[in-house]
Amino acid sequence: MYYPKSQIKTALYTNGDQFARFDTQQEYRGYYWKNSKGQFFTGKNPNDTPSVALVPLKTNNSEEPSLPKNYSSWTNKYPNEVVDAKPGLSPQITHPKPTQDDYKLGTFTRYFTKKTNQSIYYETSKSDFDKLNKKDSSIKWQLYQPISLTWQITGDEDQVYKTNRNIVLITEKEQMLPGFRKIFRENYLQYYKQ
Repeated sequence: MYYPKSQIKTALYTNGDQFARFDTQQEYRGYYWKNSKGQFFTGKNPNDTPSVALVPLKTNNSEEPSLPKNYSSWTNKYPNEVVDAKPGLSPQITHPKPTQDDYKLGTFTRYFTKKTNQSIYYETSKSDFDKLNKKDSSIKWQLYQPISLTWQITGDEDQVYKTNRNIVLITEKEQMLPGFRKIFRENYLQYYKQ
């Protein structure tokens, strides 16, 4: 893929405490580059192949300025609306039940969430998913990433298994969700009816 020079930072270097390779989950040490979407890849630049996606190990990266040592949050004056604000709730774990209409259609949408700083996933409701997407203050949207996927529940059994497995693997890769497939425990026929 071609990137204009203005949209990438090249020849960056990490000592191995910032990233893990997406494919092996091993800590990465060496040159990397960054695109304008905030994604990181191995190599000095996009032409340095093979270019493998990197997953940040920490939420704060070294490019962000750190606070001076004598900095104290106690010296800051926060507005009352920040101090008085009640933190939102965490998204709730739910177990969906497809409706008869879903079975007639053959698919239904499943909603998941991931903790932004850890590879912890669980299934949640459409309501909580929508709140996370809208950054609703009634939910801790800063701490969770919303995920949705279409789940096949009718049809040829082998085809349903393959389709659902492929959807999970593609979602994991495209959204950079290390370990997402593990929560399914190879049960890609969940909710299936012939």
